[in-house]
Amino acid sequence: MKKLIQFLVLGLIAVTFGCQSETTPPATTPATDQAQISPNTIEIKNFSFTPSDLTVTAGTTVTWNQNDSASHTIVSDGLFTSPTLATGKTYSFKFEKAGEYSYYCSIHPSMKGKITVK
Repeated sequence: MKKLIQFLVLGLIAVTFGCQSETTPPATTPATDQAQISPNTIEIKNFSFTPSDLTVTAGTTVTWNQNDSASHTIVSDGLFTSPTLATGKTYSFKFEKAGEYSYYCSIHPSMKGKITVK
């Protein structure tokens, strides 16, 4: 009987400690929200530019992140025209002079935005 008790105790210890493994918590990726997005970045998502109006100082490079399921372009007549951007692509433009610059998506003309450069 003593041997049976020792066997059960050792088995219980083996099960208790043998089944435990060191685990590291899974790596977390912070959610993309406005607080984590560069102040000079415009997100393209849900067929809109966010923010739709942005104010920057002269010499600032603005980057558009294309996170929509459909392809888009960024066009400011007479100033720049991006290539067609697929999901995950970006486009950047450096605004050198003060002024107001309207832009739109040539594929979806209802998508509009404005950059004010001071």
